[in-house]
Amino acid sequence: MTQDSSSKVTDQQYKDMLQALKDLGDSSKLADSPLISSCLVENHTKENPHIFSSEALRNVLTELLNLLGVGSKNHANLLHTRFWKGKELTEIWDSETHNPKMLAYRTIQLHQRTGIHKLAAWFQEKETACQQHASSLDTSSKRRNEEIGASELVENASEFVYTQPTFLTKIIEDFHQTTIGQTPESWGAYGGANITPTVQAIEEKRPTKHGLSFPSIANQQVNKDLIYKPVQVSAPYEIKTQLTFQNEPADRAGIVIGWQNRSQLIRIQANLYWNHLSYWEKVSNLPMQRHMVQIPDVIEVGTPYWLTMQADIDKSQKRFVIVSWATSEQDFVPILAIQNVQHPLTGYVGLSTSGPNLPYVHFHTFQIAT
Repeated sequence: MTQDSSSKVTDQQYKDMLQALKDLGDSSKLADSPLISSCLVENHTKENPHIFSSEALRNVLTELLNLLGVGSKNHANLLHTRFWKGKELTEIWDSETHNPKMLAYRTIQLHQRTGIHKLAAWFQEKETACQQHASSLDTSSKRRNEEIGASELVENASEFVYTQPTFLTKIIEDFHQTTIGQTPESWGAYGGANITPTVQAIEEKRPTKHGLSFPSIANQQVNKDLIYKPVQVSAPYEIKTQLTFQNEPADRAGIVIGWQNRSQLIRIQANLYWNHLSYWEKVSNLPMQRHMVQIPDVIEVGTPYWLTMQADIDKSQKRFVIVSWATSEQDFVPILAIQNVQHPLTGYVGLSTSGPNLPYVHFHTFQIAT
């Protein structure tokens, strides 16, 4: 950044930056910031698709604060104490770390204003570069997307026409072969190192019913996949699980299919907080595909639900996925359908939780039909 870059910041840009800094600790207010619509935040969200836009903006501003600290350490330290730590200027002025004997309160105010100007200048400089880069890639990206295709959300899943296959083989995992408190040996855990799913007694009836429980984590962006390792499947197949959310607020829980590695998979999950079904498709070297639909009825904590997914290939050799959400195992009424799936739908399958607030959830059973 050039020496006079901060002088090019407009009054409105300064006000927008100041308000964003004031709202750093309040995600709902930060989500209303004009800076949310920036190229920088959009790119950060694409690179970290599981976080909210407010968190993406907070991360962008933190990165820019670090850049500011390289050339203007005092300004960066002041802004960090003031906005990231939430200290008032009067507290900073009174603290020994800012040497009140050397600095008048008015001087502290001027330092804060200068620091905000510099931070806003960094934001505008990086934003301009981001937009220029995005513009240069736009034509080639569109051409590439036309060549590789993209998965498509069917507008009315219940009217999606397909022939339901007859499955000849079924695997049912009810977790009774695993000691309570242990993770099933036939499952592999990936991601979310701070939590360990274990088998628990989820009902007090006799005989005791076992289930696989995923612990909750609050205010951390985490994915936890537990993969059933004995078999790999290829379309057509059906995955079914019964799950119960145990706490709120909480985010997503469901199944993962086509798992080949952490960069090649599909997650299909119910989101308790937003009351929707989400579809996340990751294929190496391709853009993340994400689709969501509202669940008609409110998801209730403590109520068991059946999440059923069928993966198949149509006559034109295009892959598709159909998902049902119901309180009864027999009710397969699709509420989410994805066609033109780019993932080959081949690989391991399993269970997963995701989000900034991982849910405490019981999985009662896990079934594979091929």
